[in-house]
Amino acid sequence: MVQIQGGLSERFTSQTGIRQGDSLACLLFNIGLEKAIRESKVQTSRTIINHMVQILEYAYDIDIIGRSNAVVEKVLLVLDDTARKLGLVVDTNKTKYMIAGQKRGFNEGFFQIAHYSFE
Repeated sequence: MVQIQGGLSERFTSQTGIRQGDSLACLLFNIGLEKAIRESKVQTSRTIINHMVQILEYAYDIDIIGRSNAVVEKVLLVLDDTARKLGLVVDTNKTKYMIAGQKRGFNEGFFQIAHYSFE
């Protein structure tokens, strides 16, 4: 359904998607991503300075910043569950992880979270 001039249209089904790069693609994707984040109930108004996790989103990207691997894992799995209900999936080929801070170091290989493996 679409809201037009205060009224709702009849329900319809879209049979084709919008190509990435289309002028509407980013806007529509962000609406879906925002819905997934809100429905996941992950706190987004806090910063990593005072709390365990922070989520940043921009265009087609989302960053999960956490003080521990366990926190990042928990948030990713919750977001993944709500996003899948909207038809959004994590592209593991484009997803990377980075360890930063005093205990940072380079880990060769991959970071595993459930069925995901991140370079």
